[in-house]
Amino acid sequence: MRLPYIVLVAIVTFLVTLDASSLLVQAADSKLSSGRSLRIATGIGLEQDEERGLITKIRTALSKKAKVDAWAKADKSDDFVRKALKMDGVADNNLWATKNYPLYLRFLEKAEAKKIKDWVVSDVTTYNVWVKLGLGSVDDIKKAKSTAGFKTYEKFVNQYDDQWFALWKKSKKPAPVATATSPTEMNARMDILAAANRGDDYAKQVLGMANLKEEALVSHANFRYFEHYKRVVKDLKAGDKKLNRLPTITER
Repeated sequence: MRLPYIVLVAIVTFLVTLDASSLLVQAADSKLSSGRSLRIATGIGLEQDEERGLITKIRTALSKKAKVDAWAKADKSDDFVRKALKMDGVADNNLWATKNYPLYLRFLEKAEAKKIKDWVVSDVTTYNVWVKLGLGSVDDIKKAKSTAGFKTYEKFVNQYDDQWFALWKKSKKPAPVATATSPTEMNARMDILAAANRGDDYAKQVLGMANLKEEALVSHANFRYFEHYKRVVKDLKAGDKKLNRLPTITER
């Protein structure tokens, strides 16, 4: 049975329309998918670029720090480091505003740590270090304690005593007796020793008064420093960390 002509035309028209719509939908989907893929790919690319940039910055920073550490280890001078960091010619009070100031501070810290370590393992005395740091002519301990040199001295004394105190506790090996010193340096030393809480016996050892009793102890030339040490310990136990009299306790 043959379909009427008008019905056949209607069927063909419907199929053609359906096909065209399908193609349009597929094309739209394809375009949308392509756009989404492009956006995803672009996003991943940007993220990877950011990661690469961050890694490069980290590597550069680590490289600069390693270079600064090497300068400190090699005992490079302050002038050399300032010039290398493009800080030469800058006034001391303006150094903080320079780009490489954090690296300069790192150098100073590393150089100081190395210098202290070298002193500790050598035969240098606490008074030798006191003089090396420009404190030999300072009689006012308050003035001495306000200097950068004193801060280095305090760090050295603590590390120096760490070493000798450990040996003394373990094997009773006597610490070097403080000699050829000055009253100001001795009082400063006692302040630091008292704050470190190493005990009376070690303080006596440092002062050359180990095992002395009664009259022998009181008549010793360094007994006045031991008395000062005891006063500082007492004040510390009472919670008075800021002594108004001279010498004052080292502020930490």
